[in-house]
Amino acid sequence: MKKILLLFVMVLVVANMFAQKELIQSVDLGLSIRWANMNVGAINPTDPGGYYASRENRIKTGYDNFNWFPEKDASKADVALTKWKYWRMPTQEEIDELLNKCTLNVYKDYDGKLYCKVTGPNGNHIILPLAGYYDSRGHESWLTRYNGQGFANFCFNRDTKRFSTRENGDLGGVKHSYGSMVRAVTPHVITNQEPIEEHVENLPKYNRGEDSFYNWWMREYRKYRIYPPFAEENGIEGVVIVSFTVEKDGSISDVKIERSVHESLDNDAVRMIKNMPKWTPGKKNGEIVPMRYVLPIRYNIRDFYK
Repeated sequence: MKKILLLFVMVLVVANMFAQKELIQSVDLGLSIRWANMNVGAINPTDPGGYYASRENRIKTGYDNFNWFPEKDASKADVALTKWKYWRMPTQEEIDELLNKCTLNVYKDYDGKLYCKVTGPNGNHIILPLAGYYDSRGHESWLTRYNGQGFANFCFNRDTKRFSTRENGDLGGVKHSYGSMVRAVTPHVITNQEPIEEHVENLPKYNRGEDSFYNWWMREYRKYRIYPPFAEENGIEGVVIVSFTVEKDGSISDVKIERSVHESLDNDAVRMIKNMPKWTPGKKNGEIVPMRYVLPIRYNIRDFYK
């Protein structure tokens, strides 16, 4: 009996290691809207998928106010609408409906990972990974948050074993700038959509993430107290978006301005990027590869002289 049990556990482990992609489907839970069977950026229902700050649609290596640039355009701010055709992020009313009208059963898998089986009034169900969130220090597992449209969201606290929403409870210190998962909704019947995998850990990193980069950036400026002179004299501020390649050895090459504010700020951003220390290179399929990286840099005169 013990040998059979051990063999069964080994089969589960191997099956998990070689998990196959599953198709994206819309699940009718007996609610006003259909919910996806997996997270945005996931390849199957138990995969956490991508992590996104509120009103952003890009994967990052660090999540904090330093590098949070929420989209003003509602269509660009909706991760599901941007990543998947025919889908959108849920509203707060749809999130409340899911939590209030469905049966929520939290469980652990053999590896100790937490999930919630959400069973609708009609008996159909979806699985939500309760896989934590990302902040400037990296992954935090004690609290999970799912983002919805705008600043709508819901959380699960591992300590209290309680679900809460923006409307009925605090967020336990999780900021809108932190990385949260997304589960999409749609009015359409969808059974065969191909998922697109997207994970934060494959990207290049500066030390422990972009937060460390922004701390380095501000330290360098405060050392000399020099804001680009022409820009300071003329009150020029804004967000310069820079792209560059992180080579296999972590060095930076091919720095380009993707979105310009003014020549004085553009030139300064390029100069600083070229002079920064090496990054940890990115990986693809476990192999270190050169990778293109896009970085928004906020120029605010008051921030430079705090």
